[in-house]
Amino acid sequence: MSLEENPALSQAPESTRAGSRRGLARVASISVGAASAVVAGFIFLGYRQLDSLRRQIEARQSQLNDLQSRYDALDTSYRELETSYNQLKYIASALKPQAEPGNGSTPGATSVDRPASGITASPVNRTALSNGPATSTAQVVIHIVDESQRREAEALAAQLRAAGYIVPVSRGIVLVGSFAPRLTQLRYFQRSDEQGPYLAGIAKVLQQAKVEAHLMYIPPDTRSAATPGKFELWLGAAE
Repeated sequence: MSLEENPALSQAPESTRAGSRRGLARVASISVGAASAVVAGFIFLGYRQLDSLRRQIEARQSQLNDLQSRYDALDTSYRELETSYNQLKYIASALKPQAEPGNGSTPGATSVDRPASGITASPVNRTALSNGPATSTAQVVIHIVDESQRREAEALAAQLRAAGYIVPVSRGIVLVGSFAPRLTQLRYFQRSDEQGPYLAGIAKVLQQAKVEAHLMYIPPDTRSAATPGKFELWLGAAE
């Protein structure tokens, strides 16, 4: 109701009008406070949601890091297996059997070590060492642990060739890495070589070169099977 419609209001004391204004101001202040509280509540809920999202992101990131670690480990294992496979493939390609006539009978050798089933290590036949160098039909392939042994292998290859043995110029020295034995071995694959001139003659050359090699018989039914007159010198990792 306006002052024109109600002349009594215009005649109301000033204190009454001042009280009315204070009441309106109080109501406005309460309304602003309530609105501020509502806004603060929304902000609080927003922060709660953001914190929850942050925690979810961190959890997913942790899962991704774990998966990455597993992937790296599997990738490392795969590379190690691939390296081993390539080494085996290289060794297999170097071990091409050649038909050579055998010499001597097939007596049993005295076994002094048995590192694996069906594999025997024999001592050097001291009597056979006096037979002198073998003919050039015997072939020797030298296996090394790493490149640090290549110079020694090349020197041994030169001595074996000078004694009349065949050490292939190509693939006569094979890198085998972790497949190398701890001690140096002279491997042969036919029992007939135990008393023939080849094995004893090669052992004599190695003795002259101050290389202590353990004679190791490998049954011919293994992957390293070879014909008589085929030998492998494996330089040991502990040498």
